[in-house]
Amino acid sequence: MKLTLPSILVLIVTVTILFFVYQKEERNQLNEAYYTFQSISNKDYFSIEKNISDSLLDVELLGSTFDSNPTLSNIQFKNYSTHLISHTPEIQALEWVPKVYDKERPLYEAIGKKNSPNFRFTRKNQNKIETDIQRPIYYPVLYVEPYVGNENALGFSLDSNPKRSKALNKSEYSHSIIATAGIKLVQEQKTQTGILIFYPVYKKNALTQGKTDLLGFSLVVLRIGDLISRAIYKINPKYVSLCLYDNTDTNKKELLYQSNENINSSILNKTNIKDQNLFKIEKSLNIGERNWLLVFKANKEDILRKNNTKFYIILFIASLLSTLLIFYIERKNRINIALKNSEKELRFALDSGQMGTWKIDLLTNLRVYDDTTYQILDINKDQFKGTEKELLAIIHPDDKSKYLTMIEQSKKHGTKYYIDFRVIWRDKSVHHISSHGMLIKNSKGIPTAIHGILWNDDVRKINEEHIKNMALTDMLTGLPNRRMLNERIKQTFAMNNRLNCYSALMFIDLDKFKDVNDTLGHDAGDDLLIQIKNRFKNTVREVDTIARIGGDEFVILIENTGNTVIDSINSTKIVAEHIKKSFTKPFKLKGKDIFSTCSIGISIFSKQKNNTEEIIKEADFAMYESKSIGRNEIRFYDKQMQETITKRSKLELDLQNSIVNSKFNFTFTPVINTLNNSIYLLETKLFWQRNINELITIDDFYDVAKQNGIIIDIQKWLLEQVIRKISNTPHEEPVIYSVELSSKSLLHPEFRNFLEDLINIYSLNTSKLAISICNEEFHENQDLLLPVIMHISKLGVKIILDNFEQSSITIMTINSVPLFAIKISEKHIKQQDYTNEKSIHSLILFIQLAKMVSTNLIIGGINSEKLMGFFKSHECYLLEGSYFNNKN
Repeated sequence: MKLTLPSILVLIVTVTILFFVYQKEERNQLNEAYYTFQSISNKDYFSIEKNISDSLLDVELLGSTFDSNPTLSNIQFKNYSTHLISHTPEIQALEWVPKVYDKERPLYEAIGKKNSPNFRFTRKNQNKIETDIQRPIYYPVLYVEPYVGNENALGFSLDSNPKRSKALNKSEYSHSIIATAGIKLVQEQKTQTGILIFYPVYKKNALTQGKTDLLGFSLVVLRIGDLISRAIYKINPKYVSLCLYDNTDTNKKELLYQSNENINSSILNKTNIKDQNLFKIEKSLNIGERNWLLVFKANKEDILRKNNTKFYIILFIASLLSTLLIFYIERKNRINIALKNSEKELRFALDSGQMGTWKIDLLTNLRVYDDTTYQILDINKDQFKGTEKELLAIIHPDDKSKYLTMIEQSKKHGTKYYIDFRVIWRDKSVHHISSHGMLIKNSKGIPTAIHGILWNDDVRKINEEHIKNMALTDMLTGLPNRRMLNERIKQTFAMNNRLNCYSALMFIDLDKFKDVNDTLGHDAGDDLLIQIKNRFKNTVREVDTIARIGGDEFVILIENTGNTVIDSINSTKIVAEHIKKSFTKPFKLKGKDIFSTCSIGISIFSKQKNNTEEIIKEADFAMYESKSIGRNEIRFYDKQMQETITKRSKLELDLQNSIVNSKFNFTFTPVINTLNNSIYLLETKLFWQRNINELITIDDFYDVAKQNGIIIDIQKWLLEQVIRKISNTPHEEPVIYSVELSSKSLLHPEFRNFLEDLINIYSLNTSKLAISICNEEFHENQDLLLPVIMHISKLGVKIILDNFEQSSITIMTINSVPLFAIKISEKHIKQQDYTNEKSIHSLILFIQLAKMVSTNLIIGGINSEKLMGFFKSHECYLLEGSYFNNKN
């Protein structure tokens, strides 16, 4: 059928219109596809950038912890690292890499073996792990967390690999975070590429003094694939491909990561997306002085749901105009719905991350916010006009200059916009905001706007503050540590200067705290420290600072104690007396009442003193003085005290060295049975050859040796020497050998096993050995000593109670102890006035009391025949003293 001209014209016009409509629709879809691709790429980029920023923060925080505590233990490192890894799963490992000189290698290998018996310095040679060769300097992995899966890294010398060695050197001398190129990890069994990020840690004050005394590196090992996968797995669809390159070396581009690479390789190098079936966006990212290139790619066909029958559709529409018009309308409607859904999904993604979007129009300088941004900034949407003045009104005063500077830099230099600032809500609460953005230019290259996102960053700031507090407080008691104490002291200096007043610092050391740990265990010791902290808090003011700076060492900083030295001393002494009084009540440990005391040293300082270490040292000197005069004392610092403490410290050091150099010796003093003039017992007398011209008896260094614990090693050596001597004497010889041991030695957890081992090694006839203990020490620790004494007695070893006159102890208590003999000391005998009848009468009564306790009574200090006759007349026949030594 022949068509009329109007029909033909209508048909032609209809076909023509539909044809142009189709062309326009195709362009719309292409633009929409590219916008989708660009949006996905931007979100991927920002998410990856945020994950990397978090990882850099982790390595900085870890380094700051070693900066504040260079002696951080493996357990502390593990606890701290586990917290960091829990929110950054792409971390393969967190490591501490000290700088170790060759002469230090045995020390560090010994430290490592405490945590891992197979620890050694290793290197990688031809894909095999072997023991590292001798070199001047090593950078071994000393701590690693998590340990499982990273065993191969422990002890690995990072500088044995050229890439890592180069990064180490660069980080050390640039004082900055450095990332390595892509490497195969010694921890990783799969082919996933990783990088190492180093943060240099220097000795305290090294950088401020112009030095580069490196302690080591905090190191984070990142799995690139996991880092990117976690960043994009909810965002990136399968049809968008991402390649990550290390572009630092412009001559060699290294592929670090590749995902969803489904694009034909023949068009990868073509960049004109209008001519090729390819979308491509490149973005750069800097990390640890390395330049990364992110390349996003996608096939247009994968994004466009393209109908490949365009020509047939046009013919079909030409014949069925009404149907095609309806089809077009419906298709357009579906596209609009899809676009709205896409916008909703984008909005949902931003809302899920609690992110808001914003725009600054640089032509009008007005701001446009979405609803989430209004909520985050707590701005009334209906009243906000978009001016800069309105925004500055809610920004914290201290952050306004920083905000304006960042805006100007972004406009002037085209730099990326990244800032943290604080805003003040209408309820006066302060909140932390983080914001990212970028400058937008028109086709002529003129900046027209800044687009960006922002989010509430309160949670991260709270976590950072928590980590900072961990670095400034004692983990057991929650009290300030040495670092925070130093800051408080500096604040007190300023207050002293401002008010022209004095302040005081107390150095408090617990007496015999080690005994609690040795007898009840470290958990009881920890409980005691917590109870003591609570008593301190109930004793001093809230403004005063209580700090724990060592195992059993506390410091209390008391501000504004008076306007004169006298007033300050008087008021501080009152506080110190209250602290002493708080120790009079027993502490409940494991169901037992335990009494403890403390020694207190005090330094008073005014505005003239501003050296923190000097003030703490002065209080420390005063504390040692209070210990040396018997403990549980209060002493104020003076210069003469420092000289005394220095001499005492020298004595302690010489004692310690003498154990190593075997400068101790001993002799035997006989106890004579005057009924038959035979040797009844040989008392061991220890002496110390301090130097060629100085011979010191046990009485002159006993207190010092006991206080610092050296007495244990000395008396263990002496006991073994005496037992060896006994084992070499004829079996039929009836003489008993006596060794005096301190309560500290007897209460040592290993003493019983040590004594039994000596008895077995030397096949000792235990009836020839007697252990003597001072009456005063027995009285102080009788509940703890009784089980030990009973055990010794069951072994056949005799027990002698020396210095019977020293302490009042009940007859019932003494009768419960299997005593072989008791002794009245030489000092007590020499103090008697034998011309005074009252004095003689008292001595006779005391002798009668002693005989009620034990039939074997030994009298020391017999220096004349007359004195011997006196005691024999009162039936005291076991005598010892210089009279018999001279006679022999």
